[in-house]
Amino acid sequence: MKKMVDAKAIKEKAAKKIAAGRSKLSQITAHKHCKMCGVMVDSKADPRICKEQECIDKLARQGKNDKMMRMMFFVFAFFVALPIIAKILQ
Repeated sequence: MKKMVDAKAIKEKAAKKIAAGRSKLSQITAHKHCKMCGVMVDSKADPRICKEQECIDKLARQGKNDKMMRMMFFVFAFFVALPIIAKILQ
């Protein structure tokens, strides 16, 4: 004979585990992590980096690199689109 599954007991057990997990999460304060090194920083920090000079320098270099890549993308797009537009206008 097959043994029946007690669905109610399973639901109660799952609810207890979920509640235990939530109580652990509620003990952690709201925070974010530094983009460069991963150290915990205040959640209100605007550039999401810690106060280390190395991280500040990395963020500045990354900003310069992002700016250069954006500019190179537009230059590349211009040189790709220019012949297409010239051919259409002929």
